[in-house]
Amino acid sequence: MHSDTGVAAISYSNGMDALGVTNILYESDCSRDESAHSSPSYRLHFITEGEGMVYAASEELPVRRGDIIAVPPASAYSIESTRALRYICINYNGSEARILARQVGIARVAKLYSGFDELRGLWESLISIPGSLAFTRAKGVIYYTFTEILKRMSEDFSFKEGISAPQRIKSFVDDNFTNCELTLNYLSDKLSYHPNYISSVFNEEYGLSIVKYINILRIRHACFLMEQGIRSLKNLAPLCGFNNVDYFSSVFKAQMGVTPKAHIKHISSSGTTL
Repeated sequence: MHSDTGVAAISYSNGMDALGVTNILYESDCSRDESAHSSPSYRLHFITEGEGMVYAASEELPVRRGDIIAVPPASAYSIESTRALRYICINYNGSEARILARQVGIARVAKLYSGFDELRGLWESLISIPGSLAFTRAKGVIYYTFTEILKRMSEDFSFKEGISAPQRIKSFVDDNFTNCELTLNYLSDKLSYHPNYISSVFNEEYGLSIVKYINILRIRHACFLMEQGIRSLKNLAPLCGFNNVDYFSSVFKAQMGVTPKAHIKHISSSGTTL
């Protein structure tokens, strides 16, 4: 990737986190480098202006404003501008990065998701704040972007025949994880599968229990809402699918390693304003 010139870059080591952002690039000089490059990190790009081409795995993919390019580690690719192309790129790692990649089907090559111009303002906000504050915000941007990608994928599934049971279950969960009524029995009623069958096929397909998956989505959403300025646990819990504040706090601490109040305190003390 030709990203050493025309780039405003900031770096921040946070690789031990479940999701650690390592740097953020703003690229405005995208002349093609004939030799494709790869990165040891995951990379998520958002095209903010113009048009261009992505070269990856013998493919040439046209891109334009509002498109997203997701790249797994060690995947060779390059980006070329054909008309005033500009983009923002987030490098990130961690266990959550691998889960996100698996959810959207990023395996060994770069993948393109088109038509997300409504996220442009969110991405561009990353270049208007300094230092570590941008990295705190970047985590929320990553989670929110992948949530929107998953929603779009779910909508696409609803119009296709021959969808597997695990895909159908996951699609429904991705669209409804903030619903406090979302349980195995609720899924069973809505999808006409036995609860035991839902648990079995989901775990076999995705390598984790459906309850754990639902809670991962809910806690990610909670972190994003906290960074957006929603700090009351009484308000956060139902917005994230929990009808009990104590249970929400318990699940949050189990997943994040700190209580919701401690996480909110950290966000507040960092000066992040979202």
